[in-house]
Amino acid sequence: MSLPKPPDSVITTLLTRALLFLTHATQHSRLNSPLDRMVAIHGLDNSVEYLLRIVVQHLDIEAATGKTLDTIELASLAGEVNRYLKDTYNTELPYLTEIKLIRQVRNLVQHGIVDPLPDLPRYRKIVERFYDRILLVIFGIAHGTLNVSSLVEDDVVRKFLEASEELIEQKKYLESVVAARDAFENARHEKTKQTALRLGLLPALIESKVDRLNLHYFLTTIGEELELSRLGIDIQAYRRFEEYISHIPSDYRADKSAGNRVMQRPWNEQDARFCYDFASSAVLFWQSQDADHLYPVNLPDKHEWEVSIGDVVIPRGTEMGCGYVQENREEMESYFVSRELKDNLIALQPESSVLLTGKVYKNGVLERKYSYSIIVLACYARLATNNPERWEVILWWRRRSELVSEVYGESNGESNGAGVRE
Repeated sequence: MSLPKPPDSVITTLLTRALLFLTHATQHSRLNSPLDRMVAIHGLDNSVEYLLRIVVQHLDIEAATGKTLDTIELASLAGEVNRYLKDTYNTELPYLTEIKLIRQVRNLVQHGIVDPLPDLPRYRKIVERFYDRILLVIFGIAHGTLNVSSLVEDDVVRKFLEASEELIEQKKYLESVVAARDAFENARHEKTKQTALRLGLLPALIESKVDRLNLHYFLTTIGEELELSRLGIDIQAYRRFEEYISHIPSDYRADKSAGNRVMQRPWNEQDARFCYDFASSAVLFWQSQDADHLYPVNLPDKHEWEVSIGDVVIPRGTEMGCGYVQENREEMESYFVSRELKDNLIALQPESSVLLTGKVYKNGVLERKYSYSIIVLACYARLATNNPERWEVILWWRRRSELVSEVYGESNGESNGAGVRE
């Protein structure tokens, strides 16, 4: 028998979860409020014990020694694991004294109301090194090759988190923060683009933008706070993350007009790790909260629309948010579009009269087209994600004429009656 012993898929999953324990603890340790420091020291202690119990399972120590280790406390557990490693593999646990001391400090925090502020950075570094050493010596996993990103299911988000991890190792801290921002934005977009709160707020945003600017900014702020709360995000941690994001230079921003704050010092590893920890924790939390639908919805046909407003074409396949039918023949539609299309749409002149034409495709075949005259009332745009560059645009218009529609057969293109947009 020799070490390292490569982990199987079950153990690899457990090891990645152990990293989540550590990530959660280090995130709180960098927020540095009294409550966050208490959470951090508990998390560091929990992550060490969790990793040791994975070692017990991986090496089947209970079967080898005949001892039951599932109920003993951390110091005794560490001692038993260390004794087995010495007797069987002629190796020892690293930082054995220090990890036992972390449990004592945790008990002082929990029972003695002690603030771990003076020693927290040192304990965090000890646990990080403990993890690196255990992964390498026992599992044969080199530093940086087992990452939280491996648990992310969304391909786009996972690639951004992987990039953030790699850039930290390359000491490109600003670029790592940018990648963490992109991971968070894309994950949030998928979680919020069809929520009732977002869809209910959009008409109020465009109307307030036109009529009352102060109310618009108030609604924007309230909407964000409510959405973050609904998503289970720690507001304090988000504000810290947002502060870092506000310092990203314009070269890394899709919306150049928004401006940025200038970082008054070099970007460092702590900046990058906080942003990576925050983004990865949020992504995995949302992933774990995704619930299956109550029942499967199998639509037999796929419908797509191409919409032209004057000379501006919103092409078939464009990601649509929602449509709204209001009083006084007014309508709104929201889309997620490129910068070029966004610029063309917001260039539509308010109070101008144009022709709106739509084409409906069923399973890739033109089925119907419709058109009517509209008066453009307003167009509102805001950035949804920086990378890929994606703008949320909502159009507001009033109909001037009744719907004129032609329905085409799939085979001969002949008209067979009037239709409306579904």
